[in-house]
Amino acid sequence: MEPKGETVTAKKTPLDGKVEGTQQKADTSKKTEAGETKKSSRPASVAAKPPLTERRELGKCLLLPNWPGVLLERSQETDPWRRLRPQSRIFSPDSLMSLPGYRSELRLDSGVSLVLWGNLPDLLPIPLNESVVILYSNPDFDLDLRLDRGRVVLRNQKDAGAAQVRLRFAGEVWDITLPDSKTEVGVDLAGEFIPYTKQDGPSDPNKYVKLIALKGEAILQIRYAKHTVRTSEIYEWDNHFGAVAAPREIPKFLPLWNEKPSAQNRNAQAFDSALKSLASRLAARDAVDIVLGEALQEADYPSHVIAMRSLGAIEAWSNLLDAVVDGQYPTLRLLAVDELRFLIGLEAKNDQKLLKALKAKNYSDTQARLALQLLHGFTQEDWADVATRNTVVEYLMHEKPAIRQMAYVALLTLVPDGQKIVYDPLGDIELRERGYADWKKAVQNYKPPKREPERKP
Repeated sequence: MEPKGETVTAKKTPLDGKVEGTQQKADTSKKTEAGETKKSSRPASVAAKPPLTERRELGKCLLLPNWPGVLLERSQETDPWRRLRPQSRIFSPDSLMSLPGYRSELRLDSGVSLVLWGNLPDLLPIPLNESVVILYSNPDFDLDLRLDRGRVVLRNQKDAGAAQVRLRFAGEVWDITLPDSKTEVGVDLAGEFIPYTKQDGPSDPNKYVKLIALKGEAILQIRYAKHTVRTSEIYEWDNHFGAVAAPREIPKFLPLWNEKPSAQNRNAQAFDSALKSLASRLAARDAVDIVLGEALQEADYPSHVIAMRSLGAIEAWSNLLDAVVDGQYPTLRLLAVDELRFLIGLEAKNDQKLLKALKAKNYSDTQARLALQLLHGFTQEDWADVATRNTVVEYLMHEKPAIRQMAYVALLTLVPDGQKIVYDPLGDIELRERGYADWKKAVQNYKPPKREPERKP
């Protein structure tokens, strides 16, 4: 019987034959290593009023003139996502999502415009996909929103006067003043998965927020501190050290806020066509998950990327796990693993959702936790141990094809030149054995990179 309430770590010595994870009690006596979550030394937040949960009509959704849009909404976390048609009214406290690669504008009756900026890393190389918010009714603010993840753009479109915005995220509350219609502010909230640890309970992923004044200047109030953020200045926060002392100027960041992909991006036109095609199909049918699943059967890479990222956005765990072992398109497997890693970097609770989905597909508890461990990856210190590297190579011969695929991706991350090794996680046993033997040789001479200095608060 497998012990409960314990975490799985890679064995520190190679075994003959099939390798499984080992159960080890959580060690909480040691201090966290580099890459693991640190406790913040910042002072406790001054309590802000909790958001109002009453349902109220706030405005309408619009299509942007030069960009395809797909906006989804749901009232409860357990509800399926459904598509909102352009000009539909929007309500608090519904969740609203712009799918990866799509952009949608929310025009509030108060005179504030909010653009949900969905992204695809193939078009803009930043760790953001879908944009998800919850809007709240608040008589003291023109806009009260919770940014769950992704990128948004705030604009004051009042005929006259300042616009007041309350921004909530990760337990933080920021108040933003947009003085006039010349003011435009962008906000990014990104997550990053952390290596698997031996600690009991979920470990919060790394989270980062960047607020930039795209036009004009904004006034930012955080508890008792007030900052003026001017054009091309950025203000940053993360869940380790909290907020920085003051905004800083970074003009080189502005290209990452271009309205259109760079002209040097040769994939831009193909992605634009695929985005428009999928938007048309989603407009014609209500079953979002079914339409996205069908898009995976398309032959072109842009359709695969958009569909895979969108399935992750709606947390279609079963579809993602099926794609990890897709027998037709190897690129789908890589995309599926990457999307699973993206999801576990958003919220600690996504670990448990993934474990549940794996067990629903007949993975044992040990196998499910092993898959989770491979997705989280290892610290540089772990990889420096040849026993860890050998153990991960052993997983290339695991009985579960998905675990073989996840181990393969983990090794490619460690040794990029491993792409030259002929190995297919779904290939025949003879082919896999040859690739396995080559990988055993490849990891022996691995040298860990020099550790970068930690960012100081």
